[in-house]
Amino acid sequence: MGIADADSEEHGSGPRTLMVTACSLPQREPGAAYVDRMEAVQLKHGSHAAKIFGREALTEEYLCNYEFNRQYQEQVDAAGLKVVGVDERGVGRVVELPEHRFFIATLFLPQLRSSDARPHPYLVGFLEVASHGKPKVTSTARNG
Repeated sequence: MGIADADSEEHGSGPRTLMVTACSLPQREPGAAYVDRMEAVQLKHGSHAAKIFGREALTEEYLCNYEFNRQYQEQVDAAGLKVVGVDERGVGRVVELPEHRFFIATLFLPQLRSSDARPHPYLVGFLEVASHGKPKVTSTARNG
């Protein structure tokens, strides 16, 4: 993309801040549970993310609120990294490289809604690609 001075707000706000940080985690006592929240995500039709999940609308869990700076979305998209999932405000929450067999990055944490009995579809999809070369397409989702 040619952005030599790209930065993240967690490292200090600069003229080229690509990731905006607004952590929802207050200071906590040792051993106390983290504060988190659920948020709706809309996936783009036909994306790898939607195919692996088995639907386009989902609700996921967040611990911190890292946001992609929409000022750079067209530039990132033109470079090949596609925003394929957005929250209710239109902020990017899932990106992927469409030409890659499995390159999906999320701002939510799939492991928080995963268990041995009901593994998160993205974790299963990653393991499918690692073992068989392509993800198995899910026909129904396991979370709402």
